[in-house]
Amino acid sequence: MVYNYVTMKYKKTIIFFLFLSIIYWFFFFQAEKIQTLSTFPWMQANIQDVVWYEEKNLDFEEINIISNSWENINGLYLSGTKNETVYYFHWNGWPLPYFYSEIKYIHDLWYSVFAFDYPWYGKSTWMPEIEKVWEFSKDFFEYIKKEKNIQNEHLIIWWYSVGTAVAVDFASKNDFLKIVLVSPFASRYDMWKRWFFNIPPQKLFFMENSYITSEVVKNFSKPALIIHGNNDFIVPFSQWKQVFENYAWEKSFIEIDDYGHNWIIDNYGGILKNIFTQFISDNPLDFQYMILNQEKIQLLQQENQKKEQELSFFSQDFLTDNSVTKYVSPENSFQKIDYEPDDLVKISSEYLQDVKGNQTLRQGAKTYLDILAKDFHKTFWVPLKVISAYRSYVYQVGIKSWGCSDIFCAKAGYSEHQTWLAFDMFEASTESEFLQKEDLRKYFSWMQQNAYRYGFNNSYQKWKQIDWYAVEPWHWRYVGIDFATYLWEKNISFWEFYNNYILKK
Repeated sequence: MVYNYVTMKYKKTIIFFLFLSIIYWFFFFQAEKIQTLSTFPWMQANIQDVVWYEEKNLDFEEINIISNSWENINGLYLSGTKNETVYYFHWNGWPLPYFYSEIKYIHDLWYSVFAFDYPWYGKSTWMPEIEKVWEFSKDFFEYIKKEKNIQNEHLIIWWYSVGTAVAVDFASKNDFLKIVLVSPFASRYDMWKRWFFNIPPQKLFFMENSYITSEVVKNFSKPALIIHGNNDFIVPFSQWKQVFENYAWEKSFIEIDDYGHNWIIDNYGGILKNIFTQFISDNPLDFQYMILNQEKIQLLQQENQKKEQELSFFSQDFLTDNSVTKYVSPENSFQKIDYEPDDLVKISSEYLQDVKGNQTLRQGAKTYLDILAKDFHKTFWVPLKVISAYRSYVYQVGIKSWGCSDIFCAKAGYSEHQTWLAFDMFEASTESEFLQKEDLRKYFSWMQQNAYRYGFNNSYQKWKQIDWYAVEPWHWRYVGIDFATYLWEKNISFWEFYNNYILKK
């Protein structure tokens, strides 16, 4: 009986180890495929199978090219107005169309953007093995670079999740301008060992580590912006630290408080929009580490609102003759030399003294000039004296015929006075003559501190090198309260704003 028991025990042990051996060798021969499937789990999914996919209105150019190994690479390209072009690497959840919202977000920042589907995702073919993914990323870029005339010095590499591994591999072999990493993982070893007592199971099958983002970035020499949710269980939050600490160049990190892995751009893109545009532009970020919690979100929302208002000034109408912000300079004339608006009113009022007796301004400018004049009168107990308001083209021709210098008098068709929005107050011929009089000096000081509240701006304040003309403390132009306030807060003239922001944007 004892013999039979021992024999049976050995048989069970042998069968058990034989079973383990079969399991091991099965996984040994399938290990690479299993690892590929774990990294790209949705490679066989068609976008039509995703019932919760929401189509975005993207007017893109669909790209289909044949790789060097005769496989199809499917992708897209959208043209933007800025110099920079974004190469977007999507995460592994679904094929490319599922990420239209993120691509649209980047394109709405006015950047050109292109992206491709990984092998066996969407319309792309073959298996997403490391070498094949690298080949696709290289072949697709070379095609876009040639066809769209993209320069590497204007290339932004933008990746999300597993896309970080693909993009880091690409970036290690190509020049670029800057990189954006959203929820990056450190390596395949690091992604797996958290489930196996801190031991990467690949070692059991003699597989080398791969997609080692944390090591590759040691050799990068371009600025990086890294973003990660601190409640991410798909790519553990701890993995960002390896990537961040190893990154050898200028870097900034945004920790999103109490947030997981998916749809960071969809949920926080509006808050982070100005940070993205600042980072991609030539202006460095003013932080290295930011925690994006509710308090910080409120502060960023306030900053974004202010920025939006500022951007609205850049889109003002500076060309149309009847625009309140019509830009006039020695290089920018009126479109019609006989321009005349249809909302003219006489200047004279209780607190305004029209020296000529028949001068006019546009209704909007006159309304706010009346309010300004009333407050001016409360301060100095004198009416605001208007020496010269509207001047016609013919009138300006006469002024120039008297021999007035170009730095003191504009050529006909190039004078702000023809806008019916500008006026000269009190009487003086030069800056020194105006300011040497104590009362006029006080009036000017009051206007400097208060005129913007009523929508008026001192046009010529920085001499001819910037404003084209000599300084004229008596010349004021209505541009609207918001724009006048912006110019006052920035301490810049209309001409300075136009030349530094509008012509160079």
